[in-house]
Amino acid sequence: MYLLHARSKIERANVHIADLEGRVTTLERSDAAAIEIHPEHGTEVLTYTLDESAFEAIALVVGDAVHNLRCALDYTWLETITRLVPSAVKDKAKFPINKTIKEVQGEMRKGMVHTVCPDLFNFVVNEIQPCETGNNAIWPIHCFANRDKHRLLIPVLAQGHINGIEVQDKAGEPQPASAISEFQRPRYCIDFVKGLHVTEKGKLTAVVAVQDGKFGCSMDIPQSLVCYSGAIIGVVEAFESFLELKGF
Repeated sequence: MYLLHARSKIERANVHIADLEGRVTTLERSDAAAIEIHPEHGTEVLTYTLDESAFEAIALVVGDAVHNLRCALDYTWLETITRLVPSAVKDKAKFPINKTIKEVQGEMRKGMVHTVCPDLFNFVVNEIQPCETGNNAIWPIHCFANRDKHRLLIPVLAQGHINGIEVQDKAGEPQPASAISEFQRPRYCIDFVKGLHVTEKGKLTAVVAVQDGKFGCSMDIPQSLVCYSGAIIGVVEAFESFLELKGF
């Protein structure tokens, strides 16, 4: 059987992910470079800025994508227990996700899944593994969805690369240069030693990423979300196959 509602949520998430691809490209194109003179040392400082208003817009779309992927899991679980463990159906029934597999087992035991449908219990524990060390998409989606309920998933630039910088020394000889930024928000500043003159400002390219310090999760935008979406559809398909084996 097809879990149509869950699939619809994944399709909606994919619309947001496609939107993010365009937004990230536009963000990279907004970079502006300028050469400043250090007020104390008199050396040249190359600075890069980006359209920072785009970060909040990206955060909103990231939250929408994460929310839809999380909902796809909840819809999958609700449709499954409606057929196999109707006594566990609640208004706020959610896909059992926890940090450890023991906690996942404990959550399902509260709904008597292990006694009403042992096959479902074993399927979730052994095949789906919705915990930190299990499925590589379920846990981060769970963490980011929870964080998005309370604060925006504001991205930053991770490992920004500034390539194509060219400088000249005092003798006019060209000297190649490049820079790698830390995980941060712009602006980026590159200090050059005295006597070097910037002749080519180069181009900034970067990975846009979101971090969840509480749970130690990080995702690149949109690359990680593309992978997560593919993994979540795999979970839905696994449940569809399981339900077919159970006669649905």
